[in-house]
Amino acid sequence: MISLIALLNYMDQFSNVRDIEKTDWNTHAESLNSYAFKLLEEHFGKISNNLPLTPVLSEAKEYFLNQKGAKVYFDIRCQPLLKLDEGIYKYKVQSIGINKQGFPLVTIKE
Repeated sequence: MISLIALLNYMDQFSNVRDIEKTDWNTHAESLNSYAFKLLEEHFGKISNNLPLTPVLSEAKEYFLNQKGAKVYFDIRCQPLLKLDEGIYKYKVQSIGINKQGFPLVTIKE
């Protein structure tokens, strides 16, 4: 997907086919590869986990508070579910994760 976006953005700088043909094909390849590399670098910089790991204290019985202050239950069945009916919903997402059983968890601000 990132490669496609890079190609589309690269081609957007040309107004017609003649402009594309004026540039050497090796230069196109080098410029496109450099631009795609830049987009990949930015993408992986965004998705890397920069939060420090905080161990969960053993005194916690049912849940602990994550770094954003949300309750995270040890038993996934205790985690409240978000009810969504038809319509459009907007939420402020504070964190996204996966528990030990592989269930996705999303913390939203109420």
